[in-house]
Amino acid sequence: MEIGLCSSELNKKMVYLDAESMVVDTLSLAAKSIASLLLVTEALLGAITKVTDLTAVENRFPINELHKAVQPGPENKHATDTEDDDENENGVEDQDDDDDDD
Repeated sequence: MEIGLCSSELNKKMVYLDAESMVVDTLSLAAKSIASLLLVTEALLGAITKVTDLTAVENRFPINELHKAVQPGPENKHATDTEDDDENENGVEDQDDDDDDD
């Protein structure tokens, strides 16, 4: 009978030690996770402050210069084109691009 009593007390202590070790492992893992989260957050916040240090709008690429109107250049022509190719004898442009008169 005494052996059974010792065995039951030993089982209670083992269960208690197992539960205690699980709690300690969980707390240490949580501490590591929080430390990692803080390090990553600090790195990201540092990167964000670098992004906000962009150059001013005046110093960027001049997009307004792209939209300025300039005089168009001369029309590009094929080497075989002549002045009379685009018009027939009535001064009306030939709609079909073949060289016949219809």
